[in-house]
Amino acid sequence: MWASPPETSASARISSGGTAGEGKRLQELESLVRAENDRVLRGHPDAYVTVVYAGPLSSASADPSLVKGAEELTGVYLAQRVINENYTVKLRVLLANGGSDMGHQKVTADTIAAYADRDPTVVGVVGFGRDLQSSPDVTRRLLEAGLPIVSGTNSATYLPKDFSNWFSLAAPDEHQARALGLIARQLRTQQDGATHALVLARDTKESQDRYTSEQALYGGEMLDREGFELLPAQRYRVANGKPELRQHAESICRGEHVPSVIYFAGRVEDIGPLMTHLITEPGCANRQISILTGDDLSKARFSGTGGPDGVAPRITLYHAALAELRRPRPGPPSTRTPPLSPLAEGRQGDVRRGRFRERPDGPLPRCHACPVLGGQPR
Repeated sequence: MWASPPETSASARISSGGTAGEGKRLQELESLVRAENDRVLRGHPDAYVTVVYAGPLSSASADPSLVKGAEELTGVYLAQRVINENYTVKLRVLLANGGSDMGHQKVTADTIAAYADRDPTVVGVVGFGRDLQSSPDVTRRLLEAGLPIVSGTNSATYLPKDFSNWFSLAAPDEHQARALGLIARQLRTQQDGATHALVLARDTKESQDRYTSEQALYGGEMLDREGFELLPAQRYRVANGKPELRQHAESICRGEHVPSVIYFAGRVEDIGPLMTHLITEPGCANRQISILTGDDLSKARFSGTGGPDGVAPRITLYHAALAELRRPRPGPPSTRTPPLSPLAEGRQGDVRRGRFRERPDGPLPRCHACPVLGGQPR
């Protein structure tokens, strides 16, 4: 993290990474945040607090994909503008790059803690949205520095249990699996022969990832609790950014018992290859198969069969996702607060994609290509 002292032009440098287009978008967002910080320091030098956003603001060299933190940073900026237009205490935002997939988050946490020790206006951290092996160390380091963490996407079950400074908008992995259990129960009771199930998970032995291991644990417990006959779990490797799923698809589709339900404890970028392999195996191609998975699939755009995140024919995909449950507001309609700030008008794409727009009322199972239960999860 690079930050200027409070009395000067406060800004943070972002490693652009990714494609040229996404790098330009990050530069634009950085400029917007910097300009807003300048307005805060000029107009309210004694009435502001500082929050650090820690996100994946660069991409891996092996996979020059769009920078994942750009969408979160859009939400951060929108939240900053809304706060500064409506509250007397203003918000200054500094940016910390955790690297591709937050792979350098321990260094990032150390840097944030050291900076906060010098700047008393720092009141907390937003981000750290990926559950990694280093997540406990990161959270502990910032706890020692007296800094709370508010994460928009990290669904670790253990972090809020073990650390008093951890808060997340994402539903915990255990809770997601329980919600998907409502779907699994119907699949077992409403489909003929829907008794065998299997957990397919990323192999994390050579990875920093912890999310998929947690998903596999709670997904397996859920399937067992719902009365499925569990086949041996399988773990697939990721080499050079590509999932190795062909042999696993052969094993799943050519076995004595082909599972009707698969709990997929993987990442969004792996779902397309999985679909492709399943529909090319004769043992699975003509079967109705349901795939249950966690909230990482919320990032998918479902580009169609053959796409990087497409849903294949005869396969139903259910995934957990945060959803805002719109409740009736008190008072007559004329006195109700509009659901979106006027700031968002004309920027619907950014509002839709900004992480801060989500209110964590709970995970709802979402269904894509749902022929099994009449088109919608019930």
